[in-house]
Amino acid sequence: MSKTMKHILAVIISLTVLLAYFYISAQAPEITRYTSKYNPALSQDENMNAWLSGYLRTHQSKLNQKAPLIDYKIEALKSIDPVAEEQGWWIFDVKLSTEATKRPDKLFKTLPLQNNTHYEYHLILYMNLENDVLRYHNDMTEKTYKEKHFPTTPDYETDPQASFYDDQNMFLRIRENEDSPWIETPVESDDFTTSSQGHFQEDKRIFSSKNHHEILNKKDGKVIVTATMDGGASWSSTTIFHEPPLSIITAAYLDFVNETGILALSSHVALNSEIVSYHYTLDNGKTWTSQPIPNYTNKITDASLSDPKTLWVTQPNSPHLYRSNDYGETFTEVILPAQTLNDTAIGWNDIFIQATAPIRKNNELSVRLTQNNGDYRQNADAVFISTDNGDTWTFSEYIIPPKVFFK
Repeated sequence: MSKTMKHILAVIISLTVLLAYFYISAQAPEITRYTSKYNPALSQDENMNAWLSGYLRTHQSKLNQKAPLIDYKIEALKSIDPVAEEQGWWIFDVKLSTEATKRPDKLFKTLPLQNNTHYEYHLILYMNLENDVLRYHNDMTEKTYKEKHFPTTPDYETDPQASFYDDQNMFLRIRENEDSPWIETPVESDDFTTSSQGHFQEDKRIFSSKNHHEILNKKDGKVIVTATMDGGASWSSTTIFHEPPLSIITAAYLDFVNETGILALSSHVALNSEIVSYHYTLDNGKTWTSQPIPNYTNKITDASLSDPKTLWVTQPNSPHLYRSNDYGETFTEVILPAQTLNDTAIGWNDIFIQATAPIRKNNELSVRLTQNNGDYRQNADAVFISTDNGDTWTFSEYIIPPKVFFK
């Protein structure tokens, strides 16, 4: 090789190394690796602002492969006095907004709320100051922080599934029970709601059983069921119908037995006017059939499948059950037997005024009659049992219901 070629090759190698150095330097560091020098001339908040601004700037390089930021703005930043077990940490309440071409999901542990290309954070940041070096330790949502340190007396107007979903980040997380691990879903939290006009409903928009999970959600005016049969490894979505304009789903009940599923919806369409629709699947949610809208407009308060062919629903302020063997096309009324009460002058039907949909356990169906805000036997529920698939019912016991947290 000639001397000139060796010189050219050396220049190429040097340029390659230099470009590689600049490329690596342009990559934003992991948040746990980014540090800043403590400046004693600045306040605690000013030192934190310097750390946060510097960290965000490292994510603005166009060469950065970790969702580069177009811009950012620190909306608010203030220090929080640590509680007893957190003495020694620097803790900050931070609000900031970022602009990026894609979601910057590696920026913090907490995911942002999205508004087009803008992503908003409201974080509690935990920082560690050691040897005059300020370093990140942890972050969480403001809601999680308050629930952890400042629990309030819960409102027991129930959201029955409050313990089984987490909608504080951009995407919904669900779990089968409080001992199960969280499962990440593709459903955006804004598309999943258990509220209507600010009032939370006693409904069941999530079905979970082992690896089978189904979620009712809405997107672009479509009512959708998003499902997984493998514990969250893969998901599919099926559009049930397009929601009519000005229609608001006020309650939804989703249930499955084997491959049969039922979706019962109450929708508010005008002042004091509700319509109820029933939709069913016979193939684990791959395809859905919608029943014709019935003539009546009674709202439903609960719904369940006791077997693949039997649907049960309840109505407001009614201790009666309604059974359908044709997936909601027709119903027959089932009246639970009133009991004689010897410890109060109030009649049975004046105390137990609301039925819940039957639940199957082994070879029995059980139903609870609730008092709503009554105080008979400490607001106990009356439990009825059926061993013939709901043809006849017998009183079983009184149970004081557990309190369910409002979410």
